Amino acid sequence: MKRLLTLPLLLASLIGASQTGASQTAYFIDGYHGGIYGHLPSRQTKFMVEQLAAHPDWKINLELEPESWDSIEKSDPVNYAAFQRLIADQSAGGRIEYVNPAYGQSYLYNISGESIIRQFDYGMKKLRRHFPGIVFSTYSSEEPCFTSALPQILRSYGFRYASLKNPNTCWGGYTRAFGGELVNWIGPDGSSVLTSPRSAVEALKPRSIWETIASSNSEEYVKAAFAAGISHPVGMCLQDAGWSFGPWLRGHGYAPTKYETWRGYFAKCSSQPADWHFSQEDVLVGLMWGSQCFTAYSPKRKTFGELIDSGRENGRHGGYLERGSPAIGIARRSLANPAAVSAPRLLDSTLQRQARRHLGRQGSALDRRHRRARR
Repeated sequence: MKRLLTLPLLLASLIGASQTGASQTAYFIDGYHGGIYGHLPSRQTKFMVEQLAAHPDWKINLELEPESWDSIEKSDPVNYAAFQRLIADQSAGGRIEYVNPAYGQSYLYNISGESIIRQFDYGMKKLRRHFPGIVFSTYSSEEPCFTSALPQILRSYGFRYASLKNPNTCWGGYTRAFGGELVNWIGPDGSSVLTSPRSAVEALKPRSIWETIASSNSEEYVKAAFAAGISHPVGMCLQDAGWSFGPWLRGHGYAPTKYETWRGYFAKCSSQPADWHFSQEDVLVGLMWGSQCFTAYSPKRKTFGELIDSGRENGRHGGYLERGSPAIGIARRSLANPAAVSAPRLLDSTLQRQARRHLGRQGSALDRRHRRARR
């Protein structure tokens, strides 16, 4: 009789375990990055308001240059006001979180500590003017805007959490893979902040240094995370402002996946974090699209050192390359620190346009390949 009772119980247990495994939820951090000095079309605010209305389960995380809202307030007051209403809920259950308030979205690892502090100070003041109730809970960036000193700076500004992921833009660099679901990111002064790392299972995509397997919550990534004991696997992509996809996954990747804000995600996590004494050597940076421009550009033009000398001789004092293009400063910084030119604000569209002028078809082809890769 015991055996007869035991068999149904065992079967029920196996079925229950199977259902539990099949229904384990993964999470995804969606949203936008950009701004008026990068890419922020005039329709962006209207688009976000409409897409949030059309997709009630969608949540977004924002990394938009704070000064952008000065323009939006004047050019699109109706949707500006609608967005103010949407962002008013700053609880863990809210649908919008501002995750990078830095004024110019600097890469941080190549500027001084004072500059980093000013980036946050100016940006947060600007955002509080537009959104008086805004709360800064989590620091996260679509590009590798990380430096070892951040825990101290973030904690001083009241941030509770951080992310060291940038799964969709690894061509600019990425952090070393470490740990599991959560870590205590510890800076050189001993300050720490609870952080979602690029975990040990978040590998780069095969034959690629552009993305990790978390950029679209692939089945491979999520299953590897569950197998490694990560109870709340999370992927991420802060889309370029102007992309017209709406929710990024669009039915692809692991199911079920739930969109979250970072603060909403951290509210769900209760795993014991490992300590990570994070150093500057854990930020693995690269020369981005500029490498292709410079590789093709350098044989046809003078060396950076010659350009600097030429600028001085022409009375430019190292400020301009040709017809007002601000490239000598980039050249000087690249000689002192080659990694420094990987920041998009240093290698800007002006320099790319100049490279295309001199390279003709070759430069245009490089630009087309870059645009295709970004898609």
